[in-house]
Amino acid sequence: MAKGNWMNESSFVPSEILNALVRHRVEFVLIGGYGIIVHGELLSESSGMEIYQTTDIDIAPDFSEENIARLCECLTSIDARPLGLAMPRRIVPSDFAKYRTSIFTTKFGRVDIVRTERKYLVCGNGHSYFDCLGKMPEMRFFGGSR
Repeated sequence: MAKGNWMNESSFVPSEILNALVRHRVEFVLIGGYGIIVHGELLSESSGMEIYQTTDIDIAPDFSEENIARLCECLTSIDARPLGLAMPRRIVPSDFAKYRTSIFTTKFGRVDIVRTERKYLVCGNGHSYFDCLGKMPEMRFFGGSR
């Protein structure tokens, strides 16, 4: 596996992360700060509120076995490493088992994977991945869609 150029705030390239997710056919809901940006819910400066900025991607994937296998391949393809490890390695399903949010550093920036089973609340008002999926419009990302 090639060594990556490890992310700092100036090297956050969300389009590359989203491209990789779409290329690997990962089913996910984009949440968190970048989800707010993409879904167009930014507050303008004229409202007197701060404009939201973020330096990571947060996703709530479908945790089916097939989708997690695709997510593992995707993360491995962008030289992901669990936060705290010095070198990238192959990402495996057990990387998501221990915590509600699994944090990875990639050559394009940080990716937070949020567990979404019913016992985990991910998209406001106590909704799971499946609740969120029904409320989110399909969006086109750089030639693909999710």
